[in-house]
Amino acid sequence: MTDETLIKFINKELAQAERQKIIRWIEASNENRKRYNLLKARDTVAKFNTPHLDIDKSYREVIEKTKKRKQTAPVWMRVAAAVILLASTWFVWDLTTETTKPKPGKVDEVDEQISITDKGENTEILLPDGSKVQLNADSRLTWSPNFSDSIRQIHLSGEAFFDVAHDSQRPFIVHTENLDVTVLGTTFNVRAYPDDEKPVTTLVSGIVELSGKTNKPVTLQPMQAAVLDKNTEQFVIEDVSEFEAAPWREGKLLFQDTPLEKVVRDIERKYDVECYIDSSELNGFLFTGTFDNLTIDEVLRVLKISSDINYNKDGKKIELFLE
Repeated sequence: MTDETLIKFINKELAQAERQKIIRWIEASNENRKRYNLLKARDTVAKFNTPHLDIDKSYREVIEKTKKRKQTAPVWMRVAAAVILLASTWFVWDLTTETTKPKPGKVDEVDEQISITDKGENTEILLPDGSKVQLNADSRLTWSPNFSDSIRQIHLSGEAFFDVAHDSQRPFIVHTENLDVTVLGTTFNVRAYPDDEKPVTTLVSGIVELSGKTNKPVTLQPMQAAVLDKNTEQFVIEDVSEFEAAPWREGKLLFQDTPLEKVVRDIERKYDVECYIDSSELNGFLFTGTFDNLTIDEVLRVLKISSDINYNKDGKKIELFLE
């Protein structure tokens, strides 16, 4: 994929079919994402109305410095240095494009907005109606820049906490792969990663209605969680504490009799690492505890101290095994 084509995509200068092709290319690998993000960042900085900012000059200076150091990294990777010099701006994915997923109901005939977080990061999003969303790591949110007159619809894959602006005339609907959440104005958390066997919706305030593919709608009261079993397609309602509602928002990981393989998934998402379990016996290990803003090294030490688990760590690769 050429830089020229990606810039045209960023500036909405491509036809719909070509735009969708580029979206698939971006999502194909982390390297593609990083390359797109860097180009997006440089393009955005270049548009700032700052008379004292010489984009090309700063970029050339960085390139000259990298040449002197005889670095062999591709040019698109070295662009990051120029971007850092020009603006201290953090970008999660921020695409403005059409989604390839079918959308139920009426949707405005405009481009859709997409925010995607990588592992190890999260971001906050302000929706066009004033609703606020905190998107957890390794998640994707899609919405229309202009909600319709009768409904507010978004699509979620992953986990997010919603603070929905009240609008009695326009329901707010969160669509996930296995369930839909409908509200008028409230705060709640939805966890629906593709590999979650039991998606969970937790209500903090207000009222929400959940519906699966075949079961009857379920209404939640504050501080209740609805756990959907994908196999039976049935909801189980549980009471939760405020601490349990969305601990990830405060940098915490909370587990209650959770199999190690599921613990590992959350660790990978939060810390952007790759974990390998070197024993089938470990998959059945149940972990209960809270990682309260710990570093990855501290997390590994806790696992070792609290069980027979040992580990080897090489950069972002972690091997877990029985002692």
